[in-house]
Amino acid sequence: MNAKIKSLVFSITKTNILLTIIATLLISLFNFRFGVAFLVGSAIATINFTANAIVINKVISNRRGALKIQLSFVLRMLLILLFTLIFMRDVKELAFYLIGFILHQISIFIYTKKIRPYKKQ
Repeated sequence: MNAKIKSLVFSITKTNILLTIIATLLISLFNFRFGVAFLVGSAIATINFTANAIVINKVISNRRGALKIQLSFVLRMLLILLFTLIFMRDVKELAFYLIGFILHQISIFIYTKKIRPYKKQ
């Protein structure tokens, strides 16, 4: 994998893990099950992001494999759906799972804000 892509994936994952640990601990103080749902959502989002980066990098470097991208996408969506079904028994748990999943987008936003000063040089 390209060094810049590795750096991007690592930095976003590191930010996501840090935010996840802090948020999970805070949420778990009030309700452990909500904390677990949040943690699972964030973990699934991180795994999804990393798998997506790996698959796309392999396809780009081999210049073929559109089927791999599609199959990877379907498998990752099924994994997300599976966990969504598990947390559907309680709407609040489902909400915390989704919030954990969305936290990953916040990590990406933080990463872009963090590298912006370096891009202007």
